[in-house]
Amino acid sequence: MLAQAPIALPLAALGLHRFGLRRVQSFLDRRPGKRVPPVDPSIRQAELERLAWIVKVASMYGAWPANCLQRSVVLWWFLRRRGHDGDLRIGVRRDKLTGALDFHAWLECEGRVLNDQPDVRQRYATFDRAIAPRTAQFD
Repeated sequence: MLAQAPIALPLAALGLHRFGLRRVQSFLDRRPGKRVPPVDPSIRQAELERLAWIVKVASMYGAWPANCLQRSVVLWWFLRRRGHDGDLRIGVRRDKLTGALDFHAWLECEGRVLNDQPDVRQRYATFDRAIAPRTAQFD
């Protein structure tokens, strides 16, 4: 995954720019992944944190300085490929100085924030539901 992340980040950026979030997620969701049998929760959490770290390092030291949405989409895809379900969250807040809207994306899995500070939900107002592919079924 560490070798794949520096390639996946610019491809995600290109796809998001050209096709948009819904189409990119729908495309990535069709890519085969493996279903991982249930494991000890502490081992599972360690794997989730390791995947988030891989994407962070690839963004920091790779050729592509990915933004939060690009990092979150790649992490979401890596989780799906490993058999984990993650929720892509997008939040918004108003900049106190300029009044401009500031958008931010992060990934949550089992109610825990993976690629941001744990208090990110307190700093950004989120949409009611996780962002999902068009094929998702909602209540």
